[in-house]
Amino acid sequence: MGSDKSQLQVGGQTLLERTASLMERVAGTVWLACGSEERHADLGYRLVLDKRPGGGPLEGLRAGLEELDREWLLAVACDMPALEEGHFTPLFDAAHEADVDLVH
Repeated sequence: MGSDKSQLQVGGQTLLERTASLMERVAGTVWLACGSEERHADLGYRLVLDKRPGGGPLEGLRAGLEELDREWLLAVACDMPALEEGHFTPLFDAAHEADVDLVH
């Protein structure tokens, strides 16, 4: 793409701002997995840094799991402009119905 997708504007917000705001409403707490360098600190969310540079999104997920201090982690990419609160209802329902480690 040649540029940072998280900074694309949709409806007056960047994709990152839109997704972080949605996650704040859905999950309450937002962490930004921002790679091995601090980025987007101006948004005021906790930053989670990759311990292994160049690991991509899976490294960001691993870094977030290592920081986890609660029972659940909801991980989403910031480049999904059609994501809405209602998309998470089936996941939450499935998580509460069974003793599972992962829902998708």
